[in-house]
Amino acid sequence: MSETRALRLKTDGDFHRLGDEITVEVRDERGVPVAGAVVRFPDGGTVVTDADGTATVVADTTGILRLRATRENEDGVSYAPDEHLVRVEEA
Repeated sequence: MSETRALRLKTDGDFHRLGDEITVEVRDERGVPVAGAVVRFPDGGTVVTDADGTATVVADTTGILRLRATRENEDGVSYAPDEHLVRVEEA
């Protein structure tokens, strides 16, 4: 039997300055941290979440960034992706 879980992507804030660290967090729809989720940035960069479902990246591009979280299917569980917008402005 296959189960689908929706990912929930959030950041430690929706507004950041160039050079700030942005912490991303990925959980499933039940609030359980998702390790191994890949968060993609518009410039092609990626980070992978740790066992706590978090990862950190430095904001190196200005503008409104659309982040996208995905996770490979595993043990009969598939994951629906999620997106989150973040604004990065000049320091």
